[in-house]
Amino acid sequence: MSGPDEGRRGVRRRAMAWMYDRMMRSYERFMAERKAALLSDLEGQVVEIGVGTGANLRYLNRERVEWIGVEPSLPMRRRAEAERQRRGVRGCVAHGTAEDTGLDDACADVVVSTLVLCSVEDVPGALREAQRILRPGGRMVFIEHVAAPPGTWLRRVQNGAAPFWRWFADGCRCNALTLPHLEAAGFASLEMESFRAPAGLCSPHVQGVAVVPGANLGAAG
Repeated sequence: MSGPDEGRRGVRRRAMAWMYDRMMRSYERFMAERKAALLSDLEGQVVEIGVGTGANLRYLNRERVEWIGVEPSLPMRRRAEAERQRRGVRGCVAHGTAEDTGLDDACADVVVSTLVLCSVEDVPGALREAQRILRPGGRMVFIEHVAAPPGTWLRRVQNGAAPFWRWFADGCRCNALTLPHLEAAGFASLEMESFRAPAGLCSPHVQGVAVVPGANLGAAG
C-alpha cells in the first residue's frame, strides 16, 4: 500500500509530467540547434536516461537508431511512449533510474543524458552505470545544467534557493556539482563546452561527449 509521502510524490509527478513541456517550451527552442548537432547523427542502440516526456526524440534519425528511454516516473513514461510512437522511432520506454537502468552489460552504443544528473542521488553511480551498459568505445553524450562558479553572485543564490528548488522541481539541484564527477569518472576521453541557457538559476550549462575505453568500466569484478 502506498504511504502518504509516496502519494504526494505521485501527485507532483503527474503535475510535473503535465506541465513539463509547457514550462520548457522556450528553453527547448533555444536548445534546438545544440540538441540537433549532438543527437541527429547518432547510430545504433541508443539508451536515454531520464527520458522525461521524450522531448529529444524529434532529433533522432529513426532510420539509424534503436532507442530505449529509461525513466522512473510513470506519468513521464506514458508521455514519452506516446511521443515515441508519434515520431516513429523504434524502441521502447522502460522503468529504471540513471543509477540502475536494469539493462544488460555492454548493450548500448550511445547513452544520452540531458538535464538528468542534476536530479540523480548518486551521480558517480549513474556514471558507472552508463559505463557498464556502453559497449567498448561507446559514447555518453550530455547536456546538463551545473552550479555556477564558486564565489559568484549566482552561486550564492543557487545555494540559498536549492532546498525549495529541489522540492519544486522533483529532486533537481540548481547548484548541481556535476563537473567534478564527470572529470573523475575515468572516461577514456571527455570533451566539454560551457555555455549559458535562458534558464534563470539553472543557466550555467555544459555540453559534451565522454568515451569509454576499449574495455567496459564499472562492471562488477
